[in-house]
Amino acid sequence: MTAISELRRAGKDHCADFLRCLSDDFGRHIKGRHLTAEEAREMAASLRFQAKLLFPDRMDTYDRIYGARFQRLITQFLAAKLELT
Repeated sequence: MTAISELRRAGKDHCADFLRCLSDDFGRHIKGRHLTAEEAREMAASLRFQAKLLFPDRMDTYDRIYGARFQRLITQFLAAKLELT
């Protein structure tokens, strides 16, 4: 895993690409139902923490884009899984 300090030195574009890749991979895990809803919420919180280290002044944007996306995916794919069991 790349250290946050290395990402910061690489520049904002590289940081944004890295965050996008992590987010896309996380979204695939949710859609594939490889996690429980609780695990997904914990991972979303961890990803948000990492994003805050990279972009501390852009968290409102992160929450609107990725926070809403993850919540929708968790509700759509994992909350429905709970109802089936």
